[in-house]
Amino acid sequence: MKIITIFFFLAIPIVTFSQVTKPPKKASKIIVLIKDSDNTLLNRIAKILFDKGFTIDTKDETSKILSTKEFAPNHPSLFIKIRASINDSGVVFTGTYAWTLTAGLHPQDYTPIEYRGMKGSAAMQAWNSFDAVAKMFGDKIVYNK
Repeated sequence: MKIITIFFFLAIPIVTFSQVTKPPKKASKIIVLIKDSDNTLLNRIAKILFDKGFTIDTKDETSKILSTKEFAPNHPSLFIKIRASINDSGVVFTGTYAWTLTAGLHPQDYTPIEYRGMKGSAAMQAWNSFDAVAKMFGDKIVYNK
């Protein structure tokens, strides 16, 4: 009986820490907790985004910010733009997306990317692409509104 009780108490932390964090509804920021020098980290972010097909729009080493031009990650009618800023705790990712009914037509109106929408909706597809990009930089992630 003591062995079962000990096993139970040892298993609780393992199960608790192995759960995947789900973002809160309408979360619009993904913070990746990374410790690295600011300029090295900014260059690394630019390289990874460029390698994934994004075109870097602006990169300011003084302000420690980077933004991309529109990119269609998984769907020819869904376009996303990503912004990254480096602060003391890590990298803060935000983004915008646009959905157009005509494939290849570049949209004009962008909406902030938030964790919302039904599975398969443009909003959720944008969030999933955005989340996948942020997870390329580390697994210590905090979701924020």
